[in-house]
Amino acid sequence: DVGYDTFVLALPMAADSPLVALLAFLGGFSAATSMVIVSAIVLSVMITNDFINQFILRRSQLTSSSRGLDKNNLLHARKIVIVLILLLSYFTHRILGETNTLANVGLMSFTLVAQFAPAMVIGLWWRHASCRGAQLGILTGFIIWGYTLLLPNLASGLGNDSRWLIAGPWQIAWLAPTDLFSLGLESISQAVLLSLGANCFVYFLVPLFSQATLAERLQSNKFIPQLSDSRINSALQPLNYHDLGALLQRFAEKDASQLLVNQYFPTDKSKWKHPANVQLELLIEREMSAVIGGASARLILDVAKNEQRQPLEQVAELVDEATQVLKFNRDLLQSTIENIQQGISVVDSELRLVAWNQGYKCMFCYPEAALYIGRPVADIIRFNAERGLFSGEDINTEVEKRLAYLKQGSAYKYQRSHNDGRVFEMQGNPLPGGGFVTTYTDISEFVKQQKALK
Repeated sequence: DVGYDTFVLALPMAADSPLVALLAFLGGFSAATSMVIVSAIVLSVMITNDFINQFILRRSQLTSSSRGLDKNNLLHARKIVIVLILLLSYFTHRILGETNTLANVGLMSFTLVAQFAPAMVIGLWWRHASCRGAQLGILTGFIIWGYTLLLPNLASGLGNDSRWLIAGPWQIAWLAPTDLFSLGLESISQAVLLSLGANCFVYFLVPLFSQATLAERLQSNKFIPQLSDSRINSALQPLNYHDLGALLQRFAEKDASQLLVNQYFPTDKSKWKHPANVQLELLIEREMSAVIGGASARLILDVAKNEQRQPLEQVAELVDEATQVLKFNRDLLQSTIENIQQGISVVDSELRLVAWNQGYKCMFCYPEAALYIGRPVADIIRFNAERGLFSGEDINTEVEKRLAYLKQGSAYKYQRSHNDGRVFEMQGNPLPGGGFVTTYTDISEFVKQQKALK
C-alpha cells in the first residue's frame, strides 16, 4: 500500500535501486523548494502592492501627502508577509494533508480558480456583462465551493464530528455538504458543477435587473465589435423628408442646409412625409458631421430612426452642449491660423478637410465652393490636377501619389514650381490622433535671389 505522493520514490526502492530513489528525492525536493520560493515571493509582492500599500494610500491621502511605504519599509513588509504565508501554508498542510493527497489538494485549488472563468470568457463575447454580475457570480461560486469542498475537508482534517456532513444541518439530507441537493456525485465533480453553475446563473441574472454603467458599456465596445452600419440601418425605419429637414435645421450650417433642401427635397411639401432615400441620409449625415462630428451625426440619425429606445431630445441636448464646445474650439483654431502668413490646411484621419486659412485659399486660387469642411482631400487634389497645377500628365497617378504620402503618415518637405512662375515650399506633418497638417510658403522671391547669386 503506497501513497500516491510517494509513488515515484517507492518504485525505485521496490526495484532495490537506492541511487535512483535518491536522485528522484533530490529532484522532487529541488522542484518543491523552487515552487515554494517563487510562490511566496510573488504572493508577497501582490499582497504588499495591491492591499497593504493601497490601504495606506487611501488612509493617508486626505490627511497627508504620503505616497505609501518607502523602499525599506516595503521590503520589511514583504518579508513579514512571506513568513505569514509560509506559516499559513504549513498549518493548511497539517490540516488538509493528513486526509488528502497532493493531487486532491490541487483539484480543490483548480476548482476555486475556475470561478474566474465565466467572467473572463463570457465577458469577451457578451455585451451586457457587468462588473457587479461578475463579482456576485464569483462570490456565489466561492461560497458554494467552500461549503461543498473546503468545509468537509477542514472538518475531517481537524477531527471534528462530521456526522452532520452526511446527514445535513438540522438533519436535512439534501443540504448535506457532501451530497448537496442529493445529486449523488463525487465531491470534486459536485463542487465544480454546483459552484460554476451558480456562478454563471448569477452572472447572467444580475444584468437583467441592473443596467451596466457607462464606463462598462464603453469598455465592452473595445472588445465586442458593434453591428455594422448596414445591419443597424436595416433594422431601423427610414426617416422621412420632414424629419431630415428638422435635423438639418438644428445640426447643420444654414447655407448648406438650404442648398440640400433645394436640390434633393420635393418641391411639394405634402410629400415630405414620404420616406427619404439612403443617399440623402448619407448627404445629410456628412453635412451634420461638419458641425457636430461623425460619431454624433450617426448617433442622432440612429436615435431619430428608433426614438422609443432613447429619447431623441435628450440625445439632441447632449449633442448641442458638445457642439457649443466644439464650435468654440473650432473658432479659436480658425482665428489662430488666419493670423499666420503661411497657407495651412488640416485633414483628419479619414483624409477629409477640416480646417484651412485664407492664405491657403488665395495661394491656389480656389473658388468659393471648392473648400468646405468634410470634403475628401482626394477631390481637392484632383481639382488641382485638372487645373494643370501638377507637372505629370496622368491625373490619376498624380492623385494616388499624393494620397500615398498622407496615408503613410510620414512627414515630408519639398518645393513645387507652378506654371505662373511661383514656387511653393510645402511641409507636411502627421497629427498625434491621426490626420495631417500641411503648411505652404511662397518662396518665389527667395528662389529668384538664389538664382541671381548663382
